[in-house]
Amino acid sequence: MLRRIVLTLGMVSLLLLAMINFVYAQESGPQSIDAPQSVIGTAFTYQGQLKSNGNPVNGTCDFQLYLYDSAAGLGQIGPMVDRSGIPVANGYFTIASLDFGSTAFNGEARWLRIDVRCPAGNGSYTTLTPRQPLTAAPYALALPGLYTQQNATSPNVIGGYSGNIISSTMVGSVIGGGGASGFANNVQANHATIGGGKGNEARGYAATISGGHGNAAGYLDTVGGGKDNTAWGSYATVPGGRDNTAQGDYSFAAGFRAEANHIGTFVWADSDNNSAQGTSFTSTGIDQFLIRAGGGVGINTTNTLASGLTVNGRVIAGGTAIGVAGGEPFVARGSNAGLSMDDRAGGANPRWVIFPNGGALNFWNGSSRLIIDGTGILYLGNIGVAGTTTLCRNAQNQIANCSSSARYKNNISALALGLETVAQLHPVTFDWTGTGEHDLGFVAEQVDQVTPLLTTRNAAGQIEGVKYDRVSAVLVKAVQEQQQQIAALQQQNIELQTRLANLDPETSTASFNLFNLLSVLACGGMIFLVIKQLQSKRGEA
Repeated sequence: MLRRIVLTLGMVSLLLLAMINFVYAQESGPQSIDAPQSVIGTAFTYQGQLKSNGNPVNGTCDFQLYLYDSAAGLGQIGPMVDRSGIPVANGYFTIASLDFGSTAFNGEARWLRIDVRCPAGNGSYTTLTPRQPLTAAPYALALPGLYTQQNATSPNVIGGYSGNIISSTMVGSVIGGGGASGFANNVQANHATIGGGKGNEARGYAATISGGHGNAAGYLDTVGGGKDNTAWGSYATVPGGRDNTAQGDYSFAAGFRAEANHIGTFVWADSDNNSAQGTSFTSTGIDQFLIRAGGGVGINTTNTLASGLTVNGRVIAGGTAIGVAGGEPFVARGSNAGLSMDDRAGGANPRWVIFPNGGALNFWNGSSRLIIDGTGILYLGNIGVAGTTTLCRNAQNQIANCSSSARYKNNISALALGLETVAQLHPVTFDWTGTGEHDLGFVAEQVDQVTPLLTTRNAAGQIEGVKYDRVSAVLVKAVQEQQQQIAALQQQNIELQTRLANLDPETSTASFNLFNLLSVLACGGMIFLVIKQLQSKRGEA
């Protein structure tokens, strides 16, 4: 029976050898990524020296080995390893393939308890005291808190807090570090990575979380950092910030409480006035590009307007279908919709604002300068004075210089309207409905009864207005006809003067003019009326 057993031990960890061999393989030349690789595993070789009463032991002994997380506590790790019939020569022995499982070594200190009986197969086991601390080889000291989980495909690497977890069935995943009590980093998928931070979870294949606190990533998603961010749509990204969610595939969320819940959506949310809770800024459809910026958005400038977009440079807007919802090149919505433009030269009213109001489009510069209503009617607040050029509306409903060139006319013929037409027109005075303004002119319906050439009609075919500019042509024709009548009377006057001169030579020297002729005709007419009245009375008698 062994009275006293003294153990002098050494340890060579195959885990360290695996690291050295891996580095050598990487430096030795190109290798096929598809070539099968041997799995080193987690077993190691233990060597020691056994003495009894100060003398080296020679013979064969049985060993039982236990792994603990303390020098004297009850925290056993992994199974007991039983090795029988181990040769001992001059006290030295070697136990190969000592394996306490893949999770036995996580970077924290470990102690080995050794029970031994010599010779092998006889008597009871004696527990050697104290437990032997397992110390790291020098190269292993360069990677404290870092260990691997071996598998047949691609080992997992775990660093940082001892409670960090990579599911044992996963392969090729990495936890670089970080983690803390109650906030372990956790990988639950193949080829996923958590760089650091704490309380992070990589839940999907090839998910990446660089760091931060309480972040989560799914299938091929990326979270750069920050706090309580989630990238859960495939290929989604959250670069950082807080409480952001990239839920849609290929989506992007950043800032504070941005929620990209739809495919291909970009959402950036500001601090919401530095609010402690904030308000979510959420996408409403696929392929949106959304920005919430209370201080304004600037492109090529740092001078912005609150809650607005400021662009220093050209803006080109191209639509697909004018008048079709969703196809307009530029859309302004809301109760304050409009377009504001600063005058380059400044001035008393340097800003022009174009805005819709009540169905009409207003051009404002201190007051409404021009209004186009919903039917296309144009209202001018002011017009210039002392102008020399008149404007007309042409057949294409364009405002243009009034033109009367033969280049623009066909079927030219003499005007038939004249004195007779003028005689049928009825000038009137009236008050305008709405304003009450007293005015003069014509009634379009009455003019249309005389000639439709002098009136206009609206789109509904109703009589609308009078072509006052065209009345001048009729007046010219009426004056021409009147001049012809005057010329005829003058010729008759000459002829009458000649006849009278022939009847009484003395009258040839008398002054006889049109007035005298009219006087004679008037007297004759009165005599004719007196005779007719006398004849009428005789008939009555």
